[in-house]
Amino acid sequence: MKTLGLIGKGLSHTFSPSYFEQKFERESIRGFEYKVFELDSAGDVQNLFKTQSIVGLNVTIPFKRDILEFCDIISEEVTAIGAANTLKISRQKHNIEVTAHNTDYIGFLNSLPQFENKPKALVLGSGGSSKAVQFALKKINVEYLIVSSSDNGDLKYDQLGRDLINEHNLIVNTTPLGMYPNINAKPDIPFEYLDEKHVLYDLIYNPSETEFLTKGKHMGCTCFNGLEMLKLQAEESWRIWTEVSNEELLQG
Repeated sequence: MKTLGLIGKGLSHTFSPSYFEQKFERESIRGFEYKVFELDSAGDVQNLFKTQSIVGLNVTIPFKRDILEFCDIISEEVTAIGAANTLKISRQKHNIEVTAHNTDYIGFLNSLPQFENKPKALVLGSGGSSKAVQFALKKINVEYLIVSSSDNGDLKYDQLGRDLINEHNLIVNTTPLGMYPNINAKPDIPFEYLDEKHVLYDLIYNPSETEFLTKGKHMGCTCFNGLEMLKLQAEESWRIWTEVSNEELLQG
């Protein structure tokens, strides 16, 4: 039995186990199991690497950055984003090789709606999820500004006025504001300037409609939550875990 899993903290309501269990059942996949591993620190993952059955791990908050210290190969997108959410563990005899990937950006990129004209975007937040979104937007040459309550963005929230909102028709929330259980929280943007030309995308999937999206719908916006992104990034993780390398083919 090959083991896949998720490492992080506070994983009691996580999406991944049920998704992969349903995938295994739906697609009649045998020989794989998916487990949850609550860790106290990123360094604890080294014990999991020693477990022979483990071939792949998803990584969630708060270890997406700290985990890189314990990886042997860092992919191009992880280098650019500065965070990993997928680890592939390869074993040759007594050697263990861990490769860090980020599938969040692919999930976001492939779940974006079609725009009649190329949008301009406001990215709310400047953390690890924001960097994945930024990497994806750069891939398709979409101009964006980062809005942050810290000094890590291009703008602070109180700088958002009518003109800036009108100029940017895609607004992406990458912050945890509105995530269960704090479902009444929302980013502090001037919702009164939104209208039907705006698309609001919230990376949060629980609840399915955050206060951010509810406010946007009230103003006529088209709204998307993070569930489709989550599914697509999970499928990309699966592809990475099950992709056979040339070295593995040569080894038989």
